[in-house]
Amino acid sequence: MKRLNYVIYLLIALVGVACLFAPYLIIDGTRYSVIETVQNFQVNGVFATIFVAFGLYFCSTILLFFLDKSKWVAPVSSLFFIASTILFAASKPICKAAVSCSGFSLSVAPIVVSICSLAAAINVTRYIFDNNKLDIRDIAEIAIFVSFAFVLDLPIFKLKVVANGGSVSLVMLPLILLALRKGFFRGLIASGIVFGLVSCFLDGYGFITYPLDYLLGFGSLAVVGLFRKFIINQEKINWRNYLYLLLATLLAMSLRTLASTISGILIYGLDFGGSLIYQLTYMGPSFVAVGAVLVILLYPLNKLSLKK
Repeated sequence: MKRLNYVIYLLIALVGVACLFAPYLIIDGTRYSVIETVQNFQVNGVFATIFVAFGLYFCSTILLFFLDKSKWVAPVSSLFFIASTILFAASKPICKAAVSCSGFSLSVAPIVVSICSLAAAINVTRYIFDNNKLDIRDIAEIAIFVSFAFVLDLPIFKLKVVANGGSVSLVMLPLILLALRKGFFRGLIASGIVFGLVSCFLDGYGFITYPLDYLLGFGSLAVVGLFRKFIINQEKINWRNYLYLLLATLLAMSLRTLASTISGILIYGLDFGGSLIYQLTYMGPSFVAVGAVLVILLYPLNKLSLKK
C-alpha cells in the first residue's frame, strides 16, 4: 500500500513538472509555458500569484513523501488546497485584465494542476477525518459559536471604514475561540465552511469570491487551533500563554489578509500594494480589538478547558 502511495505521489509531481513546460498562456495565438512567461513578460500581481500557487503545489508534493499522519497532514492538505483554490480562481474572465491584450487567455494547464492539487488535498485530508470524529457536542458548539459570529457581523456591531465591505468588527472572535477549544479541524469546518459559505451568500459579492475571501480567508482563523496546547489546558497561565495567543492570532489574521489580498489581485484587478493596503485598513484595527478581548477571555477559557 505504501509503495502504491509513492507511485501516486510521483505522478502528482510529474503532472506539475509537465504543466511547467506545457502551454500556459495564449496571447494572440502564441502559446507560452510558465517558464517562458517568466522569461518574456514583466511579472505582475496576477502572474506572480499563480506562480506562487505552482510553488505551493511542488512544496506540498515534496512533503507528501515525508507524510506523517500526526505531523504533516494539516499543513500538506492546506497547501494543496490553497494552490488548488488560487489556480481555479485564476480563470480567463478574472485574469483578462492581467495584460492589455484582447487575445489573452489561459490554457488548460492551470486547471489540470488545480484538479490534481484538490485531489491530493482530499486524499491527505482523509487522515484527518479518520482521527477526528464529530460528535453531538462538537456540532452544538460549532452552531453556537457560528451563530455568535453572525450576531457580531450585524451592522450595529461593525464600524465601516472602507466603501466596499471592509469593516472593523469582532466577527472573528467566536471563530478563534472555537478553534482554541476544538482545534484546527473543527475550527476549519466552523469558520471556513459553515460561516464562510453562509456569509458569502448573504454578502452578495458572488460565489467567485468564496474560495479566497471566505473559505481561505475565514478558514485561516482555524490556524490558532494548531497552537492550543501552548495557550490553554495549562495548570497556570503566565505571560508566555498570552504571547502565544497574540502571535497565533496575528498569524491567523495575516493569513486571512493574504488570502483577501490575492482575491483583490485576481478578482478586482488591483496591484499587490493597493490590495494589501485596502485589507490592512480594517484588518489592523480588527486585530487590535479581537486581540484585546482574547487577552481578557484567556483566563476563564483556560479554566473552562481544564474542567472538560
